[in-house]
Amino acid sequence: MDIEDLRDKLEHSGIPNNNNYYAFKQINAHPDKVALKYPTIENNNVIYRELTFNQFRTESLRWANGLILEGFKVGDRIILLFPVSVELYQVIFACFHLGITPVFVDLSMGTRKLIQAIKDSKAKGIFSIDKLLKFKYFIPAMWGKKCFSLDRKRFLIKNLSDLYTDSCYSKNQLELDNKTTALITFTSGSTGKPKGANRTIEVLLNQKIVSEYMWPHNKNEIDMPAFPMIVLQNLGCGVSSVLPAIDFQNFLEMKPEIVYSQLLNQKVSRFSAQPFFIEHLCDYMLESKLDTPTSIRSIVIGGAVVSKRLCKKIQSAFSNIEVNIVYGSTEAEPIAHASIEEFLSSDSRGLLLGKVVESLRVKILSINKEPIDISDDCYWQNWRNYFMWPSCDHRVY
Repeated sequence: MDIEDLRDKLEHSGIPNNNNYYAFKQINAHPDKVALKYPTIENNNVIYRELTFNQFRTESLRWANGLILEGFKVGDRIILLFPVSVELYQVIFACFHLGITPVFVDLSMGTRKLIQAIKDSKAKGIFSIDKLLKFKYFIPAMWGKKCFSLDRKRFLIKNLSDLYTDSCYSKNQLELDNKTTALITFTSGSTGKPKGANRTIEVLLNQKIVSEYMWPHNKNEIDMPAFPMIVLQNLGCGVSSVLPAIDFQNFLEMKPEIVYSQLLNQKVSRFSAQPFFIEHLCDYMLESKLDTPTSIRSIVIGGAVVSKRLCKKIQSAFSNIEVNIVYGSTEAEPIAHASIEEFLSSDSRGLLLGKVVESLRVKILSINKEPIDISDDCYWQNWRNYFMWPSCDHRVY
């Protein structure tokens, strides 16, 4: 089954020509529905900033107007290096609207690789925080780039808020070829140089289509994603997002009691999380002997290896809930999936990754120093097959 078949099954008409293609359809269909709830903690209480789909569009187009006034144009690249926030999502939406490419850099790669990624990005601007931007004058890779700071104004560094204007950008979203770069993500490379993953509009929105097909949403779904970029997918699906009250740069400081209260009070119906996140939450629930929130119907776990020990905790804390384990990568997400029951019942050598996603071709390659044959006869076409993560001399690519 190819991506066009999935698009037809989901009743999506037309070929996307902008990253906001599906989001605008949802905004026009139900402008007054809550799109995003962003939490802050005040005196141990969670306070939400709430935006409807229409309000989200309006505020995003104010950022878009500021980008145009500042001289940014279609094809430009902007590095976005500041914490998850409403403003981050609105700036991303504004960039998509104008055909500007957001660039994301993994801060965990270290200073040397960070500087290399900034140089390789060929970005026209950097939107970040003072902790990075204050070194602009000493880092040649940052010279000549327009810099905007979220938290402090300096010489030749403007406040990010200066881009937020009173009036909205009035033109329609730019129509682009779907092979146009949508966004770029730099992660730490295994060869010593940062790896830049360049996703086109086609790739990015196909990921959205596949995820929507694999895990269908209900009409009144309320999602709490611990993966920040899922908020963008939810916008294109008409799903309300409630962000967890955590520091996305430091999960170690997560307070599970606050997250649990969010699940209850916001009537969250599904959520996705990394293994560390959900294990921390499960430990708190089990130690406190708390019941599974009645609103939750499904959970997705991904982003790292999942153990059977963790799966047993999840089954105890979230009884009778649909739980799926998902494996994927920046360039292809998802690749494979397995239910928690399938995972726990497996007894073969290795780590069960599950069923290959229907619209994906997967090949298992042995690691060697010789040229690799990637002929078509090696591909697995049947999504019903299971595959295992073998021992250390093999990997799934």
